Amino acid sequence: MILFSQSVFPYKLNLVFALLGKDSLLLDQIIAIGRTGRKEQSLLSERIDKEIYIGKSKINFVPVKTIIVNIWSSSREINDYSYELFRDEFNKYSEEKKLNITINLTKLTTATVINFGSSVEVLLKRNSSKYDIYFYDYTYVSKYAPYLLELNEYVSKEELSQYNSKILLTNCYHQNKLVGLPIKIGFNVLYSNKALLKKYKKEIPRTWRKLIDTGYYIYEKEKKLNNTDLIPYIGIYNDSEECLCSVNELIYSFRDSPTSPFPDLLSKEATMALETLREIKDKFLTDSIINLDTLKYRDLIIDNKGLFVKFWMFSDDVYEDNYEVSLLPGNKEGVSGSSLIGYNIGINKHISFEKKKGAIEVLKFITSKEFQKKLVLNNTLISAISSIYNDEDVCKKKNCALYNNIQLISKPVNLTVDYDEYDEKFREYISEFFQKGKSVKETLQKIIDIMKIYTITIKTDDTYVGLIIFIFITFYIVFILLSLVFLYKENFSPYFRFLPNKFWIIIIFGIVTVLCSCFTQYGTVTSIKCFLKFLFLAIGSTLVLTPILYKLIIIFPVEFKFFKWIENHKKKYFIFFFLIDIFITLIMYFISYDIEDVIIPYGQNFQICKMKNFGGNFLIFVECLCKILIISVIAVFIYTEWNISYVLYSIRCVMVTLYIDIITVILLFIINIIIIKNYIWYTVIKDLLIIIMTVVNYLLLYGNRILVGLIRKKNIKQLYINKITKNFIENESNSEYDKSKDDDNNDDDDDFYNPESNEHSHGSDINKSVILKIIDFHYLTQSSSSREIRTSSVIYKTNFI
Repeated sequence: MILFSQSVFPYKLNLVFALLGKDSLLLDQIIAIGRTGRKEQSLLSERIDKEIYIGKSKINFVPVKTIIVNIWSSSREINDYSYELFRDEFNKYSEEKKLNITINLTKLTTATVINFGSSVEVLLKRNSSKYDIYFYDYTYVSKYAPYLLELNEYVSKEELSQYNSKILLTNCYHQNKLVGLPIKIGFNVLYSNKALLKKYKKEIPRTWRKLIDTGYYIYEKEKKLNNTDLIPYIGIYNDSEECLCSVNELIYSFRDSPTSPFPDLLSKEATMALETLREIKDKFLTDSIINLDTLKYRDLIIDNKGLFVKFWMFSDDVYEDNYEVSLLPGNKEGVSGSSLIGYNIGINKHISFEKKKGAIEVLKFITSKEFQKKLVLNNTLISAISSIYNDEDVCKKKNCALYNNIQLISKPVNLTVDYDEYDEKFREYISEFFQKGKSVKETLQKIIDIMKIYTITIKTDDTYVGLIIFIFITFYIVFILLSLVFLYKENFSPYFRFLPNKFWIIIIFGIVTVLCSCFTQYGTVTSIKCFLKFLFLAIGSTLVLTPILYKLIIIFPVEFKFFKWIENHKKKYFIFFFLIDIFITLIMYFISYDIEDVIIPYGQNFQICKMKNFGGNFLIFVECLCKILIISVIAVFIYTEWNISYVLYSIRCVMVTLYIDIITVILLFIINIIIIKNYIWYTVIKDLLIIIMTVVNYLLLYGNRILVGLIRKKNIKQLYINKITKNFIENESNSEYDKSKDDDNNDDDDDFYNPESNEHSHGSDINKSVILKIIDFHYLTQSSSSREIRTSSVIYKTNFI
């Protein structure tokens, strides 16, 4: 069956039809005629007309399928019928335009659901296609954004330019993606009692100071006239989400100028705002007024019981008889602040292509300027299309100056993941401010702590800990780097005979690298910082451990070919270990760490690094396993070479260092699992463990050799000359005895180093188990390496290498 529509030819085929494939010649002509001129098209049209007949026809008319667009909507007002109007008007429009699209509306109110945000999120997280369009409170834009269709490619720049840019930016975008368009908005204004202001010849207040003074003056006058029902001022500070809006806009109204940003909550402007709120509370707001249900505010205005009422702007003119509406006051004239609320239209991105086309048609109709203007004129809603309030017809009925000069402030929805939780805590702290007399500073700090992520920095705004640790680590790094000069001082050289100078330098740089991992905890936690911490710890520990392992291998009591190969291929030995680290860290670079928020109720939140990727965790496990194997091998060598005389002291220092390193790593692992619920202690304990580990490594492996050298203060060159002279004299007088003694010793050495003749060699004990052999080696006092024996000769013997 082949389908055609009006788009196929530019002539009279107004209906979509299907031609049965019995007349192949007609089909061929239809296909070919699309490429010809109008004359041929006219001839084909005549033939098609002949083929169409009622009843048993070759052409069967195909009924066009109606697209049902299911809409989920919510409203906090039971008597809000704007969504029903959207539905009815679009269905009427669709029928007129023959769009074959019908809206099916589902509406929830406070009578049917309490938590609108969660109810929608549950549906979206399931990737449900039950609803095609959502009318949602912009408060939850960050929650819903991942599941909503990005609208940039469906809405032109010209259409977007009609809207208030600030509303679009704060309410409709998430991570630079347009996931909704505003269908209606609301904001707070000041309703001023006309009769009372006229009676006492007072003007509408433009500042909070003027409002307090005027309100108090009229209230006292009316009280003397026995008008005890008058409420001088009422705002929305009850236990509802409007409380946050009221406090937020009050703080915003205390900024320096209309173009100034929202004040910092610890600034003098925020402090002045809450001090003003406390004064308003003390003078005008009783507990019963503070806790008054928001729905009662409209009745107060209608019943003319308030002098000044701060409430949402009505789309109708119910207030006109008794009140005059104006911008909310500010700390200065010309500066105001009004909280913005509103609803967006968003499209479910998990619906079919056909449904998306229908949903886009609905979106374009509801957000069109013509339709929005119609709703504004019939008092249905307040539109976010700012150009409407420059329209002459609209300005005849509406106060366009008010709409164009309103200074809006959005709710802080982009500063927190869970706005509902933030709002709940915010209200709790304001309630404590009113009811329990909490100080302004304490209240503001608690509000900050709800969503602030604390970090360790060198700044001292929150704590001095970061600066102290930074200074200590910096000076410590400089100190240990400068201590490398002792390697090249003649009087200290015997104390560093345990390792070549290059190895000591490698160890020192390893200690510095491990220390640098502490710096990655400064500032905002990012994935790259988490990776750098892993890199510094991996590379640093390798730099510290591999030179020690190399030394222990080459002084093993018995010679093995593999050990001999390592001794003769030093570079390849180190390259092997570094390649393992480079390979692992290179792959880790392409696997991002997750940044996890640690939310502390009534405390200070912070962030930590979390690797949730299986591949990343596997690589971390492999890296840890490599280090465990190195440490285990070192531990075996330490036991085996425990009694070798000329490295006796160094072996014990390495052993203690190894114990401290193992304990530190275990403690760090435990801290990462438990997570201390205090960002300062969490950072300090981790840094202190790393600092303690590096200090122990430095002192036991390197620093103690400097201390011994400083204490002994011996002139090595003079000792060398004296020793040579003494030996020369003794050798002259006892040459024959010494020769005989040396021969005996040489025989012993030969026996010791000859695996064939040594009683401890593996040749004679081939049937012994590995453990028994290791125990045998444990009691040996000399190494098998002739080179190591020579470096420990009596000429430079210090009893400390």
